[in-house]
Amino acid sequence: MVGLYGRGRYTALVRNESLSLLRLRQELSQYDLLVTFCGSTFDLPMLRAHFADLTLEQPHIDLCGIGRQLGFRGGLKAIERQTGISRIPAIQGFSGEDAVRQWNRWRHQRDEGDRDLLLAYNEADCVNLQPLADAFYCRLVLTSGFEESRLQLGRD
Repeated sequence: MVGLYGRGRYTALVRNESLSLLRLRQELSQYDLLVTFCGSTFDLPMLRAHFADLTLEQPHIDLCGIGRQLGFRGGLKAIERQTGISRIPAIQGFSGEDAVRQWNRWRHQRDEGDRDLLLAYNEADCVNLQPLADAFYCRLVLTSGFEESRLQLGRD
């Protein structure tokens, strides 16, 4: 499953349903920037492994590395909790390992409830990157002293 979020719209591409090289290219072409969490080590290598002809020309920001720079530890869900970003109750405590189990149950049993839960989890993973990126940006500005320097320059 590949999830994309931008301009207030979430799109899920699901293997054996809507996920294909052509569709993935079409969807990705709508974005000027890719923002992921651990995308450098998981998402992008996985996409390249499954779609050898996929070119990813957009700049990429991996929020995991930025979070580490800012002193955050743990995975996406732990950092969401630390920054006050929440998820719907149905997927609270749901992990990446749970997502793999959910996918396998969906694949073998075709229970729509399993699929819906997996889609909700993927959507939260994608949608929550926007407020996380915003929070990290604000912290970077504060820790860089950029705003203070800018204010001082304005006084001269």
